[in-house]
Amino acid sequence: MDDLEEQLRRYRPAGPPADLRARVVESARVAGAGGLREWLPAVAAALVAMLFYWMAANEGQRLAGYVSPAAQDEVMSLPTELTR
Repeated sequence: MDDLEEQLRRYRPAGPPADLRARVVESARVAGAGGLREWLPAVAAALVAMLFYWMAANEGQRLAGYVSPAAQDEVMSLPTELTR
């Protein structure tokens, strides 16, 4: 066992290359050049989700105007009855 440990001591991990920091910083600078363009799909998806949420809320309010309050209470109690 000591022989194995002695052999392993000869192999030391090498450090990173000297120019690694410069390469990482350069690639981050080049990749970050897009900025706003990279965020546009995420912003568009969030806006579409908010639009659909707003449309659903408005439609729910519109439909609630057609339903009597007694029927509304009955509909709202359905989920609790179904989970029993």
